[in-house]
Amino acid sequence: TIFSSEDYDINWTTAFCVMFLRITSLCMDVADGKIPEEKMSRDQKRFAVRRMPNILEYLGFVFFYPAVLVGPTDNLSHYLAYVEGRLGCDENGRVHSSSLKAAGVCFITTVFAAIISTVLGGFFPGDLLIRPEFEALPLVLRWLRCLPMGTATFLKYSIAWGLTET
Repeated sequence: TIFSSEDYDINWTTAFCVMFLRITSLCMDVADGKIPEEKMSRDQKRFAVRRMPNILEYLGFVFFYPAVLVGPTDNLSHYLAYVEGRLGCDENGRVHSSSLKAAGVCFITTVFAAIISTVLGGFFPGDLLIRPEFEALPLVLRWLRCLPMGTATFLKYSIAWGLTET
């Protein structure tokens, strides 16, 4: 175990699960790249990989640090646009003002999610499910307590994703 606490453990399998999803996504995009363009959906046209990435592009995509621990699973085309400096820029390399606005909204949303996660986590801690008093509750109350606890847990991942995107 890399990190262990009373309510959550992160071990080496977490990163490999995310990595597996990224590689699976790449395989699907490579398969989509072999479909004739007139038969592709809008998303397939957007994310299809028409040429195989070189080894450096592949390893950079698979081991991209901000995404390897918790995700999200971006597509290779999105990653390459980021690495090449084309993401959020026009043909002349100028950053779109909408990209700056989107980054600001993402940052503010992430801060808001951190506040909500902290508050919910205080009232509904992660070890709630293993407490004896939780087992004694009626099923409906257990469901109602799991919803905010699950939301708080999901927000932890959303915060990490938001910070890597900002």
